[in-house]
Amino acid sequence: GVLSEGDIVADSVGFLLAGYETTSSALTMISALLASHPDIQEKLAEEINNYFTENPDSTLYEATHRIDYLDMVFNEAMRLFPVVSLTVRICNDDIILKGIQFKKGVSVMIPIYCVHHDPDIWPDPETFDPERFDPKNKASRHACSFLTFGSGPRNCIGMRFAYLEAKMALIEIIRKYRILLAAKTKTPLKPVIGDFLRIQGGVHVQFESRD
Repeated sequence: GVLSEGDIVADSVGFLLAGYETTSSALTMISALLASHPDIQEKLAEEINNYFTENPDSTLYEATHRIDYLDMVFNEAMRLFPVVSLTVRICNDDIILKGIQFKKGVSVMIPIYCVHHDPDIWPDPETFDPERFDPKNKASRHACSFLTFGSGPRNCIGMRFAYLEAKMALIEIIRKYRILLAAKTKTPLKPVIGDFLRIQGGVHVQFESRD
């Protein structure tokens, strides 16, 4: 059908929030975690530098798909601090799951943050450990254990774009700078759960040139 002016405005605001607010928040979380874990940050810098040494003609776009440790760091940061802390689905049919009855039409709230911090799924869930997303470890878990972008046919429409944006930015930052926590940032990092997850007291970082 034809979109009304209201539909266009609503969709435009949705794209703006979904495409930019979430990515900027994700980069904030990742920067804070890397600054708090310099050993992981230096390993990531080494992986990035090694990649470009071995592939000097590579584009930034190609690099985002070929540096495995970058994927691991990004995913683990989004497990620990998912930008969107919950999602909602509508039940299409009456169904009983594990003894719980869901009626057709009922709204089902899925607490992403809680799933990501469930110790039965993620041992020592408060620890930032990118190795959880090593391909072998990743394959051993249920597909719905990691829900940062949802799952199934109605997952986040901007998932690939968000991955691309965030990873391109990270590569450029980590190649040139070392991220340090500023004194104003409260540690340990504590999340504030809302429509978009944020860090209590905000995140303040400093950038130190690697040259």
